[in-house]
Amino acid sequence: MDIQLGIWNLNWSHFTFEEALAGIRATGYSVVSLYPAHSDGPCYTEEFTDSQIDALKDRLEACGLTCAMLMAVNPTASRDAARRRIDMAQRMGVPYLCATGTWEWVTFLQERKSDDVLRAEHEAYVSAWREVIGHAADAGVTVTLKPHGGNSATGAILKATIDDVGSPAFQASVDAGNVRFYEGLDPVADVDPILPHARTMCLKDHSGPRGHADFPIIGDGGVDHPWLLRKLQEASFSGPMLIERFDGGSGRTGINYHTVCQRAVISRENILRIAAGV
Repeated sequence: MDIQLGIWNLNWSHFTFEEALAGIRATGYSVVSLYPAHSDGPCYTEEFTDSQIDALKDRLEACGLTCAMLMAVNPTASRDAARRRIDMAQRMGVPYLCATGTWEWVTFLQERKSDDVLRAEHEAYVSAWREVIGHAADAGVTVTLKPHGGNSATGAILKATIDDVGSPAFQASVDAGNVRFYEGLDPVADVDPILPHARTMCLKDHSGPRGHADFPIIGDGGVDHPWLLRKLQEASFSGPMLIERFDGGSGRTGINYHTVCQRAVISRENILRIAAGV
């Protein structure tokens, strides 16, 4: 299986942006997905001027990096900010934005919001994206919704949200680790409803029961990546696969720079080996 493998700078978010870029290049990656936060401040926000956006693009190019995805802004918070983030992606030549949906918990796995509240939040979310998504379509940018609980919790629920927004510019991002962590489900079985809509993939593994925050090196956890990649191949998936985290149970800020780089290399080797056998 031929894949476009990249990595999130999120793995280095507790270091400076320059340290993150150095680590990404040193570990053999040429494709990156950018999360804003770093120890020296955000590497981008919707308040960036065009000249700041151009400078970010130039900095990535100077490092030999292609940016495949940025984080979306939830338009329920601000339609204008969501449109500005789309404009930023277009200006940088970034084809995808990564979105998260609503959140269903008052206290994770202990107290769930009422059905009426969840329904109202979903309707507001869908309405906001319907107002904004035409701007993304005109810009040639695709928003990909990742599994993250709420109205993106499972493949079937995420598919229903995509259908409710109703735009080719609003599609899915596969995230097997999140499905296993947030829902306690087999992500390979769960992915079927969104396969026709899968445009990007956030790669992470997960170990332990539902809600246990242990995201090991890719290939060392409970996600059956060989079967998952086979399903993606059968669905003619051709988008970027972006390694999101591999910090185990220590949390992202709990591992030092050398360990982050070491795990980035091992995760890359593991996925390439798995893909070669698919």
